[in-house]
Amino acid sequence: MASKETIQVKDKESAAIQPYRQNLPSFTYGLRPEVLGNFDTLAQSISALAPTATPAILIPLVFGLAGNGAWLAYLIATIGVVLVGANINQFASRSASPGSIYSYVAIGLGPGMGMLTGWLLLCAYIIAFSCVESEFALYAGPFIKEALHLSIEPTLLMLICAVITCYIAWRDIKISSSIMLILEVCSISLILVLMALTLLHRGYILDWSQIKLTGVSAQSVFYGSGISYFGLYRI
Repeated sequence: MASKETIQVKDKESAAIQPYRQNLPSFTYGLRPEVLGNFDTLAQSISALAPTATPAILIPLVFGLAGNGAWLAYLIATIGVVLVGANINQFASRSASPGSIYSYVAIGLGPGMGMLTGWLLLCAYIIAFSCVESEFALYAGPFIKEALHLSIEPTLLMLICAVITCYIAWRDIKISSSIMLILEVCSISLILVLMALTLLHRGYILDWSQIKLTGVSAQSVFYGSGISYFGLYRI
């Protein structure tokens, strides 16, 4: 147990270096603090997951690869995402930064691997952004043609999508997170209404061929798990 004299010496040392601590610049990673509140952070997290993209786009792709083992592919991908999230949580509880995964890789495996991870993440986000632009052109083109009787080139639609999204993200992160949350809520509501109408019209159907994994191979489940993992692991 420390003596009273030792505590007094430590208090004097702390008081002596306190003015120098106050003059030190704070390290903020170049970002403004306290810009997003709890609601905005939640909105950004939910919208980044894109919960409508998986049922609308990726589930048909997974089913095309895995067939009746699509549910098993999603189960394997979900377990993988949970394990990755548990590991990331260990780092995030000790070091919080906007550096994403590559900052944690740099802490554990060194700056070289961290830089490699950062470039791989950047390439993945560029590919994902180009896929989203293609999806926008794929859905917006027929809609505009039917509603406004206008035929617009897909390349122009992709350019419009890129300009609008980049401007919103540059203008204010709070605006982009709120817009994304509103769009996701509307999309999920429409999907739930469609599911309810389908069940009311067709009734409850239990597909035993999927439960028994009829015609399913390990390779098809492996490929389907990769696509489903990409859909689940967005952030």
